[in-house]
Amino acid sequence: MSDGNVEISVDGLIQTAKNLQDLGDCFGTAAANFDANLARVGKDPWGDDPTGQQFGDKAKQAEASTRKTLRDARDGCHNLAAQFMSTARSYQQTENNNSR
Repeated sequence: MSDGNVEISVDGLIQTAKNLQDLGDCFGTAAANFDANLARVGKDPWGDDPTGQQFGDKAKQAEASTRKTLRDARDGCHNLAAQFMSTARSYQQTENNNSR
């Protein structure tokens, strides 16, 4: 059973922030690679016949969804990293103030 005390590791918060930043960077790289690969195949590689157009309509929806998901994941990780870093700074300041 816990004694009710909670210990916060400033170093742990900072490391978590760095890990989240790195993860966000990976999603950003994935988004850039996704866009680059799509650019290589061209704007409408599926043709202009009815079947190609049906495929293209679905492919465009999937592209947009994938692009949004990758960017949202990147931004979410970066935002969380900033929040963890802010929390770490606040705890560090509290520790500094308490040690005076």
